[in-house]
Amino acid sequence: MKYNGVIQRKLAILDEQVVRLRQHLAGVTAEQFAQSWALRSMTERALQVAVEIVIDIAERIIAIEGAGPVPGAAGQTHARGKACRLKGVGQRRPRPVPMPCQ
Repeated sequence: MKYNGVIQRKLAILDEQVVRLRQHLAGVTAEQFAQSWALRSMTERALQVAVEIVIDIAERIIAIEGAGPVPGAAGQTHARGKACRLKGVGQRRPRPVPMPCQ
């Protein structure tokens, strides 16, 4: 599959989101996280941006592959997963974001 510059930039932004979220949550306990509106809001927003990036990347890959329109985000991720299994792409797993209680 050909990746274009937009997808590369989106992946870089996604990586930066995960790295920054991890840095901001380092050392935060579950209790601190649960009691801090600011930490919860920051995490929620970072995850929202990350999910939107993943959906956008999925839409772009589906378009590049000529798979056609699919209904909603669930269809996009399903179509993307199917394309990955068929072509053997997407083997890199994203780094997990540590939860504050770990």
